[in-house]
Amino acid sequence: MTPLLYSLIALNVALLVVGWRMHRRMRRERRERRVEAPNSAYTSPHVRDIEAKERWLALDLNRLHPLNRSEAVRLLRRLEGASARALDAHERTFLDRLVEAEQRSAARGSRTSGTKAKEVPGRVGTRSFAG
Repeated sequence: MTPLLYSLIALNVALLVVGWRMHRRMRRERRERRVEAPNSAYTSPHVRDIEAKERWLALDLNRLHPLNRSEAVRLLRRLEGASARALDAHERTFLDRLVEAEQRSAARGSRTSGTKAKEVPGRVGTRSFAG
């Protein structure tokens, strides 16, 4: 009777260990697997790098200050034939800020285009930059 009892206990322990390992493997696979759902906000890092590179290459260099232009040209030359990971975090931030400034400038220009600045009565020395 005892050998049969010992073998049943060993079988139960073995099944418990195998079941636990299968459970852990399934949890790990479920956690590591990231499926992009339609209309989700998730984009892969590779796609974000491609989008950033396209955004930086679309900069209008003629509108930049000469110092910023020379730095931007230097960084954009480094990007030729390379990925966006060729730049460090400070350089990526610099180019992102240039793009944001250009977008703000374009948005401001579209709002004020074709409108004349109104003069405020009682204020002397006010300037208007609207065309």
